[in-house]
Amino acid sequence: MRKGLAVLLVLVVMLPCIISSANAWGFTLISTDINGDTSDTFHGGDTVYAHAKTVKNSEVCLYVVADKNEWAGGETLTDVSGGYETVTSDATTGYIPITAIWATTSGDAGNYDIVLDQNHNGILDDVDLVDCDIAVGFSVTVPEFATIAIPVAAILGLVLFFNHRKHKKE
Repeated sequence: MRKGLAVLLVLVVMLPCIISSANAWGFTLISTDINGDTSDTFHGGDTVYAHAKTVKNSEVCLYVVADKNEWAGGETLTDVSGGYETVTSDATTGYIPITAIWATTSGDAGNYDIVLDQNHNGILDDVDLVDCDIAVGFSVTVPEFATIAIPVAAILGLVLFFNHRKHKKE
């Protein structure tokens, strides 16, 4: 029962992004991990990847931009990852290979969108795709203090424990 509830919750949360990341032509754009599995949360230090289906044998630009909950069109695209990626889609399928678009750092915490600029003009217009234009595309998080402190304290405790046992035997 809990598993079913969890799946339902994930679907309800993801549905707006799934719907908004595909346009009338069936083109899609998603954030993924290195294996191509959809991922919307990354930790500082992770690499963000993108995967898309677009016009066959088309060269496109992938931008990582600050999240906007509503994209109206006409916005200038400002890449926050150090520069956009230029990728060519497959001539047969139109798929863009899983592409590394950003090696994040712990200072990059925040919400972002991916924009696929099909006409290379650096402006969001009707032919372009946004990975989730009505919600957050993906997030970069920084581990909380406890996430880091507890393992460090455990390791330090083990070192002290074994050091104490070693000196006790001598």
